[in-house]
Amino acid sequence: MDIRTDKINQHLKNPQNIGWIDKPDAVSEAGSAGCRNLVKLSAAVKGNQIEEIRFKALGCSWTIAAASYITTLAKGKSLLDAAKIGEEDIYGYFGDFPDDKKNAASSAAEALARLITAYMSRHQNNLYPLKPGRIAVAMSGGIDSSMAAWLLKKEGFELIGLTMNIFAPEEKGQDNDKTCCSPKDIRLAKKVCARLGIPHLVIDLENEFKENIIQDFLDEYLQGRTPNPCVECNRFIKFGHLLKKADMLGASSMASGHYCRSEKTGEGVIIKKGKDDTKDQSYMLWRLGQHQLERIKFPLGPYHKSEIKKMGQKYFPFLAQRPESQDICFMGEEGYHHLLSGFTIRPGKIINGRGQVLGTHKGFPYYTIGQRRGLGLSWPRPLYVKEIIPSKNVIVVGEKEELLKKGFKSEDMNFIAGKAPASSFKALVMIRYKSEPAEALITMSGKNSAYCNFKKPQMAITPGQSAVFYQKDLLLGGGVISK
Repeated sequence: MDIRTDKINQHLKNPQNIGWIDKPDAVSEAGSAGCRNLVKLSAAVKGNQIEEIRFKALGCSWTIAAASYITTLAKGKSLLDAAKIGEEDIYGYFGDFPDDKKNAASSAAEALARLITAYMSRHQNNLYPLKPGRIAVAMSGGIDSSMAAWLLKKEGFELIGLTMNIFAPEEKGQDNDKTCCSPKDIRLAKKVCARLGIPHLVIDLENEFKENIIQDFLDEYLQGRTPNPCVECNRFIKFGHLLKKADMLGASSMASGHYCRSEKTGEGVIIKKGKDDTKDQSYMLWRLGQHQLERIKFPLGPYHKSEIKKMGQKYFPFLAQRPESQDICFMGEEGYHHLLSGFTIRPGKIINGRGQVLGTHKGFPYYTIGQRRGLGLSWPRPLYVKEIIPSKNVIVVGEKEELLKKGFKSEDMNFIAGKAPASSFKALVMIRYKSEPAEALITMSGKNSAYCNFKKPQMAITPGQSAVFYQKDLLLGGGVISK
């Protein structure tokens, strides 16, 4: 009998921690009975210590052995130490599993990870004291956040990998390579953390994401506006709820893979564009306040994407074929239209600037300013959506030149420094992500609103989008385009 078989038989003849805890502090399960790899865990946790852990397993001998062994590893461990345990530890003890039995090890490891997630989700109080030098890294499973963690590890910081789970149970099987936060991304983030030797925790923020991001996204479209959910996610989710979970774990700061730079000055933290102009992501951070920025690190700011990609291929070769995240994470391949299926949306008229009816639209929430495709119109020259009038259920179209506007009003303003530079100031303005910055004069019309007048007219200024203000490479702040 080889050593591997002998160890498996030991855990079969005398399985450790089998059974169930009465009134557990956390429970979890992973795998399936149909595939004969179902593992259920229950635990008694005091503070941040797993004092007792038990399992039930429905499956083959490999599943029972893996569940038995992983509970022996987790018992008596702190949450952060337990969050380092994974499939590799199971293989390290038993040896590699046969290909058709590897799901037994993955189910046991996943059940433990979900147990920690379940416990974290129930608690709001700090589980660890604040520790200077401990940094939580927002891990997306992509090359950027992975290299952010690698760079910080190289500097000697103690790291914790945190990955958000924002999908409902029925959506967890839907992996989309062009988005972030999918189940596949979570698995990749866990693999990166294992390679770095740091704990990895999945933080369940499904309800918070639905309330703060998806609902707002739908409300905006139903008002004829085009929202920017990634900006809101940074504000409320990543550097809001996730940052609070980092606090619970005693992290003194949090890091992300955004390409931008932050600097501390005598007047607070300032944000500058990243060194790589083609990848700069400071636009997405205009909503943040000083109370958030003073806690956030952006390790990738001094690098070009090409440098990060080259290093990433060396240290995390399994990420080399992962595509860049491009789409809004909750859309999927169908786009946002399927999210509107629960609402009553009526067709209406498509008119031109003279009021002439040119056709029928299928519902104004399905359109955005500047849209050309999908109008179903026949006209000598291309037509674009020029205006959406929800109160009349009307879409106004025009030729490209008609989409040029000299200015707009913005509301819900936020400035990185906490206040506007002056009542009237010049700035470079981006009216959408990746748009070319344009010279403009910003005139405040109240604490939270302003008028923006461009030096040269701009194309397709879209209500609901973020207008973000810069002076050279310094991010001043921004507002939401209202009209």
